[in-house]
Amino acid sequence: MRSNPFADRSRRNLRLLLIFLIVLELILAAGLYMNSRNSSNDSTTSSTIATPFKCAASQIHNDPRTVVQGDSETFSVCLPGLAGQMVRYTVTYADGTTESKSAQADGNGFSSRTFSISHHPEAGREAVVVSVSYGGVVKQRTQFAVQDRGFR
Repeated sequence: MRSNPFADRSRRNLRLLLIFLIVLELILAAGLYMNSRNSSNDSTTSSTIATPFKCAASQIHNDPRTVVQGDSETFSVCLPGLAGQMVRYTVTYADGTTESKSAQADGNGFSSRTFSISHHPEAGREAVVVSVSYGGVVKQRTQFAVQDRGFR
């Protein structure tokens, strides 16, 4: 008779645990790899993270172009001549009120900023202007729509 009947069982359990941990590590590594591949195409990347591309043309992006009142909206812009500089995002509503926030561009000139849109459009839907400036000079500007939640 054996001195330890559990010796074989504990080795088998240890092997199964090791195999499980290796498989789990491979699954997590694959998930991280896929996540990093997908995030490089994301237009809402934080301005503190360096972008993997060089920007050639400057244009403000927001998607979708219509924002429902009460939601937040992220604007991004790539200004190649302003790498590492502080830029100012300004949202100007139809009634003349403005909201401004600053963001630092990364080494490629990319920056982004999120605004919480609390403006109530008078006609249910209004055009709003967002501009990005540096040193008081507007470098880029675009329009988007703000729509009231009940507007059809």
